[in-house]
Amino acid sequence: MCYNMAEYLPGSQYGSRSANTLKLKGLKADESYSVQNIEDRNKPGTTYKGDYLMNIGIAWPVKGANKGQILLVNPKGK
Repeated sequence: MCYNMAEYLPGSQYGSRSANTLKLKGLKADESYSVQNIEDRNKPGTTYKGDYLMNIGIAWPVKGANKGQILLVNPKGK
């Protein structure tokens, strides 16, 4: 689950108040994973390698204060 507690104005004093990326932990680096928004269960998820999700990450999926999203992360083929 991803959740934003607040939203900061562009140019606020501390430029990186919100995370730009979501990095996951505990995945198998050489395995492929499907990442999907729970509200889009009828659409195919986007496939990433575990190494990418742990080291590079994906764009933070939530915009706006007090908003959240649930992402499904499943090994591909399971």
